[in-house]
Amino acid sequence: QQTTMNGPGRALSTEEQHLQKLDEGISNFLATGNMSYATNVSLYREVYLLCRVLENELRSEDKLDNVLDLLANNIKEYVKQNVQKRLSHLRDPIVLLKQYEKEWNLYSRQIQTIHNIYSPLNGKSTDTKKRTVKSRLLEVWRDGVLNQNITQSLLDLLQRERNEEATDTNQISNTVQSLITLDQYIYENHEKQFPQNMYVVLQSSHSLGKSDQTNVPSQLPNYRQFFEDPFLEATRVYYSTEATNFLSQNPNIADYVKKVEIRVQQESIRGSMYLHKSTAQNLEQLCEKVLITTYQKEIQSGVRTLLYRAEPDQPSIELRGTYNLLNRVKGLHPLLIELEDFAVSEARGHLETLLSKSQQQSPKVEPDKAVDPKDYAEILINTYSRVRQLVTLTFNNDPLFVAALDKACKKFVNTNPICTVPSKSPDLLARYTDSLLSKGTRNNYAEGERLLNEVFHVLRYLEEKDVFVHIASKCCARRFIYDTFDPDLMGLAISKLKEVFGIEYTGKLQRMFTDIQLNRDLKDKFRDWCGGFASSAGEVINALVLTSGSWPLSLPSTEGGFHAPAEILNLQNTFTAWYLGAFSGRKLLWLPQHSRSSVQYRHSMCSKTYTLQLGDDYLLACLLLFNDAETLTVEEVMAATSLSGPAVASVIRALQKNKILDQPLLSNDVETPDRGFAISLNKKFVSKNLRITIHRPPPVASSSSSSRPLTDPEIDQERKIKIQAALVRVMKARKILSHAELVTEVQLQLSRYFNPKPSIVKQGIECVIENGYLERDPHNKDKYLYKA
Repeated sequence: QQTTMNGPGRALSTEEQHLQKLDEGISNFLATGNMSYATNVSLYREVYLLCRVLENELRSEDKLDNVLDLLANNIKEYVKQNVQKRLSHLRDPIVLLKQYEKEWNLYSRQIQTIHNIYSPLNGKSTDTKKRTVKSRLLEVWRDGVLNQNITQSLLDLLQRERNEEATDTNQISNTVQSLITLDQYIYENHEKQFPQNMYVVLQSSHSLGKSDQTNVPSQLPNYRQFFEDPFLEATRVYYSTEATNFLSQNPNIADYVKKVEIRVQQESIRGSMYLHKSTAQNLEQLCEKVLITTYQKEIQSGVRTLLYRAEPDQPSIELRGTYNLLNRVKGLHPLLIELEDFAVSEARGHLETLLSKSQQQSPKVEPDKAVDPKDYAEILINTYSRVRQLVTLTFNNDPLFVAALDKACKKFVNTNPICTVPSKSPDLLARYTDSLLSKGTRNNYAEGERLLNEVFHVLRYLEEKDVFVHIASKCCARRFIYDTFDPDLMGLAISKLKEVFGIEYTGKLQRMFTDIQLNRDLKDKFRDWCGGFASSAGEVINALVLTSGSWPLSLPSTEGGFHAPAEILNLQNTFTAWYLGAFSGRKLLWLPQHSRSSVQYRHSMCSKTYTLQLGDDYLLACLLLFNDAETLTVEEVMAATSLSGPAVASVIRALQKNKILDQPLLSNDVETPDRGFAISLNKKFVSKNLRITIHRPPPVASSSSSSRPLTDPEIDQERKIKIQAALVRVMKARKILSHAELVTEVQLQLSRYFNPKPSIVKQGIECVIENGYLERDPHNKDKYLYKA
């Protein structure tokens, strides 16, 4: 080895010479803060040569460790004598953190340069942690500079910021970033390994002042020890105290919700500014626990008041804030219950008021019949619209709240103070929908479309949709026959019915609509045919040909058939001759109870001529008999028209109600009048109306209203058929099922139209077994087998 003299009688080894030059160069660099390019290259060469010298010696790794330890001790002494002294006497948090940032920036540049110079030593020591030179020197900074004063200064500035005092947020952010950088380089090696034959390394321009948060150790011990843990504890204490003081001074929960919303937003921004992104959720969870979870019951208790205070057509800021807070802690369940109860109580409250008002106006009418369908439907529609707007505008169409709205609507649409049985609500809604389709309504198409859209929103929640379709079909049939419907609105209504109820339930209604459209062409063809031989029948009669099976029209109920007068019979024969000649293989059956006619009425005691609009041919046949007689008995009327006793009684009541017939009045309790009961025209009849409409009243009920069936017999029969069809479909697909499974499957399939009771499904099972589609399992009577 080469040696040099260092003092009297002391020769330095080559290793010591390299170490001496390195120590002098590093010390000068730390003192001045500057290093020339030539000095940088020279010091790097000394390190490289030192490595070459030590590689040929025994236990070279231990000596390399000593070299690094010597460097660390020199840096530690520098930090103690310079950095610690400059920071120790500072007390103001802002001044302290500014000086800390200045020292950190200088130190980070210095150790980066030193790290580059000593890079040949990386990976050559016995250090099990594989620490780089930079890592060792950052540990020196951690042990010598970081202390509680730095932490407390950070917390003081953060509290000032929370108190809305002026502070420098950059100081906080930069200091926290320095802690993250420490963990980044101490616990993970992100440096490239330099080849051993590389003599020149330029000083890196990389600064340790800012760190890339995408490559950071998951533990972050220094960051947690000196900032995150104390910061979270200070946050907990701060907001616990603030929440307690706020509620003691202002118990209004709505104000507290607004305050918490602001605080949570502030802390979210604060977390993104200061905390590492992998741990920012800790601050959010802490705020939720302290400010929301602790007072969750109090926040939930104010929901009902906020629901009733919410204004229509605009979002409720207070409710939205409550929703946002409770959604953070998964505490929405009570809010969902409150929304559901609010919707149901709103609807039922208005319906109870409507029922009471209707009973006062019509005390003699049954309560459910006294209610106006329009008023009933508008309450349901308004309630749905109000709650729907709340869900949309305030709760952001959250699926949980949409489900709660659906659940509430099913409750108040199907069962409420007015509709004590499920079939009543479809009845009222069907009659209201029917009123929207009237021809000549004051509503234009756009308004009619809006009203139909509103009512169909409610119709989706009907449980017994088949009852609605059955009643609506009868109402539409009446409008079709009497030509009192708007074609555009009717077409729109049918398309929406298909959408809500399906083609299975609206097919007949569509065929009825098609029949009416086809009859327009038939009318023109018949008029042209009559004009060919100068017949006036084409102008006098307007016959509607309706497809049998598509229309909810009953056949004539008179025994032996109705004996139409000659005036009507001649017109019918003329139309029948033309129709059967134009179309082969068809048969016409006239329905006199659904016909309308117009007659001129004038008697000798009055000079006026009145036009009587008669609701069916029964009225016309009876009235025409008075052309030949002034007084008739019931027996004579029955013999001339072949009408039954109840039908004649209804004719007499209709004519007496309009004062066409003279006294005595026929009692309403009489179902079939005495055959000797005499009727005569009222010769003193006078009316200020020249056009009078007369309809027969319905026949007298044979039992009290309380004993009438809940649904129409036709509906019950249709349901039985659908249940049996569903049973066959399910068993054909499943082959074998238990009784409970089969009932559940059928109820699920039919729930779109109605809710069949298990007892009704059981009756259907027995019918299907009798018809040979199913059989019971001989080994288990609770199971059914499908018979192909």
